[in-house]
Amino acid sequence: MVSLFAIIMTLGFIVDDTIVVGEEILSRLQAKVPLIEAIKGGVKEMAGPICASSLTTTAAFFPLMLIQGNMGQILFAIPLVVICVILASLVECFFVLPGHLYHSYQHIAKPYQNHVAPLHHLFVKLQQGPFAKASQFALQNRSTVLAAAFGAFLLSTGLIIGNKIPFSFFPSPDGIKIEAQATFIPGTPQHIMRAYLDDLTKSLDTTNIELNGPESLTQLAISRLNQKGINLPQKGANFVSVVAELLPPDQREITNQMFIDAWSSHIPQHPMIDKITVLAPRGGPPGQDIDIAISGQNITHLKQAASLLKADLGQRAGVFNVQDDLPEGKETISMDLRPQAYQQHISQADLSEQVASAYQGRIIQRYYEGSNEIDVVVRLPNHERFDLMKLNHLPIKVTNNEVTPLSNLASLAFSTGYDVIKQQDGSPTIHVTASIDPKRSNANQIISELQQHKARAIEDRFHVRLAYEGKAKEQRETLADMRFGLLIALAMIYIILATIFSSYSWPLIIMSIIPIGLTGGIFGHYLLGIDFTILSLFGFFGLSGIVINDSIILVNRYRLLRDQESSLQKAMLKAMSQRLRPVMLTSLTTIVGLLPLIFESSLQAQFLIPMAVTICFGLLYATLLVLFVVPAAMLSYELRFSSKHAVKSRDTN
Repeated sequence: MVSLFAIIMTLGFIVDDTIVVGEEILSRLQAKVPLIEAIKGGVKEMAGPICASSLTTTAAFFPLMLIQGNMGQILFAIPLVVICVILASLVECFFVLPGHLYHSYQHIAKPYQNHVAPLHHLFVKLQQGPFAKASQFALQNRSTVLAAAFGAFLLSTGLIIGNKIPFSFFPSPDGIKIEAQATFIPGTPQHIMRAYLDDLTKSLDTTNIELNGPESLTQLAISRLNQKGINLPQKGANFVSVVAELLPPDQREITNQMFIDAWSSHIPQHPMIDKITVLAPRGGPPGQDIDIAISGQNITHLKQAASLLKADLGQRAGVFNVQDDLPEGKETISMDLRPQAYQQHISQADLSEQVASAYQGRIIQRYYEGSNEIDVVVRLPNHERFDLMKLNHLPIKVTNNEVTPLSNLASLAFSTGYDVIKQQDGSPTIHVTASIDPKRSNANQIISELQQHKARAIEDRFHVRLAYEGKAKEQRETLADMRFGLLIALAMIYIILATIFSSYSWPLIIMSIIPIGLTGGIFGHYLLGIDFTILSLFGFFGLSGIVINDSIILVNRYRLLRDQESSLQKAMLKAMSQRLRPVMLTSLTTIVGLLPLIFESSLQAQFLIPMAVTICFGLLYATLLVLFVVPAAMLSYELRFSSKHAVKSRDTN
């Protein structure tokens, strides 16, 4: 699916190079240049800019192939497909297109003397009328144009900083599986768990009838007793689960969250249940929406900190299935030595060994009966082993072969222990996890609020450390790789531009459009109400390369014209006019190629839409920047710093 999306995204890229070359050839034909010479001259003239623009797009996408981890594996196909398509389009542009155009124009007596003539005349009116006036205004009011572009950029960044556009790392569409799991307290009899499993299955049937009447939303339901769940990989023999396989999302109006809420309301309670969880597995990178690791040395403090954190998360809207991975185990009895034990020289180990021998037994002899080895074990009779009242009177051997009741040597305390205590980096650790309903809340905002208000207080109070893992950890690692990739991309783009223009300053002017060009993508997310995702950032990388392409075409034409015209402003106006058609067409073909994806209703395509929004809206806005802001910035630089054209600059002023 990701590969197919990348192919759809590149439909507009494929024709960009051919549009520019074809337009250059057409302009030569209109100047009465012979057909074969026009084709040769047009291809030769545009070879440098086309190669440079293709290389800048490749440089923008290449660092995305360096992303490590799960996200790198999921999205690797996007930059791979885009780069391969760009290289293939270069071959088509220089080795296939010239032949096609040669055979086509042989049968055309005069360009635009056919059914496309009205479109051509309409374009000429636009070029010589509104666009010419707008170009003149942009160059005469350069400071105003640059300030307006920069102001729009500040406004767009304010939307992000002010959380008007939430960031969701990798939102995924609904799946088809939902699991309800009930964890019982240790020691629960099996017949009680089996009976509750039947009740859990009946609650699923009730939910189906409530939501969809006689037609079931589920295709399959699997009941599990003491088996590993699909969502909660717990271990032990104290939980039951029912896995419901729903109809595909496209075949039902009920969302997974609606089904979870309805099922949860029908699940019966039981006094021996420790916790009940209902959730659906999601695609994308592994890990919980919120996963906070609490580490420290005191288990009691860890559990208290986890309880406080769970209480805070449970009060937030859109947060559900809040739990930790340190469930309480069986009830335990601890023995604290009395002073008499020290007088009798009885240690904690001696006392524990004698109690264990009495209740668990001690092997006093082994003998063989045939090929079988038989152990002779001595321990208390069952009626005493299972009577806790007898424990205080258990005879303990002390010095001089004397015995005394256990109560004389130790005080007994009853408490609840833990079945499994996990360690991370050498310290006991509890993970507090929670799921997020993306329509009601945002994991990044919740984590940010915890860090600002609760985290420090919990750490200081209980002497623990909090670390944010799960998808938050994957997000940190991926964004770190992307920041490094951004530096590589910018460096490669600068080197390519410096080579093609033989200048150190021009590349900086052209590249200044990159951050300003992101404004369109940001406003696109805001207007459509779409969260920022990792795919949005992928789109920003691609947009950077695409925006540079159009700038290269325009600036290259200005470079050719500035020695021919009487002033720099006239050269820039003529370059803007001549490059209007290829800039508009290259932008429109890419936008039109991605528009169907933006309006795609299929749930499988939902996580891909943010990248399409970024490129479509970003490119739509960047077209205006290329046609007006880049010329204004370039002319401002030339008039101020170009010594070669000082005389022309004075004439222009």
